[in-house]
Amino acid sequence: MSANLEQVFTALRRIEQGHPGREVSSAMSDGGRTRGPYRIGRGNIEDVNRRFGTDYTWADADDPEKAEQIILLYWLIWCPEAVRTGDWETCARIHNGGPDGHLEAATLPYAAKFRAALNQGEEPMPDKRQQLRRTKLGQIPVTREGHLKLYEVVSPDTGFGTVTPATGELFERGRAILAARIGQEVPITVNSGARSVEYNASLPNSARNSYHLTGQALDLATPRGVPYPVFADVWDEANPEGGVILYPWGVHVDTRGERYREDRRG
Repeated sequence: MSANLEQVFTALRRIEQGHPGREVSSAMSDGGRTRGPYRIGRGNIEDVNRRFGTDYTWADADDPEKAEQIILLYWLIWCPEAVRTGDWETCARIHNGGPDGHLEAATLPYAAKFRAALNQGEEPMPDKRQQLRRTKLGQIPVTREGHLKLYEVVSPDTGFGTVTPATGELFERGRAILAARIGQEVPITVNSGARSVEYNASLPNSARNSYHLTGQALDLATPRGVPYPVFADVWDEANPEGGVILYPWGVHVDTRGERYREDRRG
């Protein structure tokens, strides 16, 4: 079933602490190897800090908001494709069994519990992208530089999805080139990142095989005060081996693996 991150974390709490409450908890479990409402281990936090340069502590596992940030970042290390596609059962098995948990028979009972717990959740709420924006979880960066946030790249109808590492790197590369061109950093609004099949189909003139479906595309609005030719040329330079499509509102960029240029400004 389709679910958003809020529902996924509620399901995990139902399993790990026996109820969906979202309170701070310093409870130890598994003989002192895990702690908090999500039963997070030291190794998970060490992996996240090493990969993303963060400074989470084991005590942060007690705080539901910080714990959820740690869990999502851990998933972005070990199962980014599952996060992108909303394969939450794979994510849950990795939460339970570590990096290879989704391959181990020992996590199958946990997967069954997760499915049952998820089915107890509420229906997804509308406007997931903006809803996520107002949470600390939504502000988690999906690039090492930190200028692209999770809420900017999820599919608006489901609240899940992310972009590939190469697509995130493209965004940061173009952002840096633009800053060098105009002598200052400028925020770039992401109109669209990942898309569910249903959301993509609802958009007029959207390609059935859109690169947004695979997390390989971003639609970027021309920043206020930046001349359109400058903005367009930035992405031509930043993305020599990918797609750049010009629109009246801005630029579509994708990491298709081959050079492609098109002007759809009419």
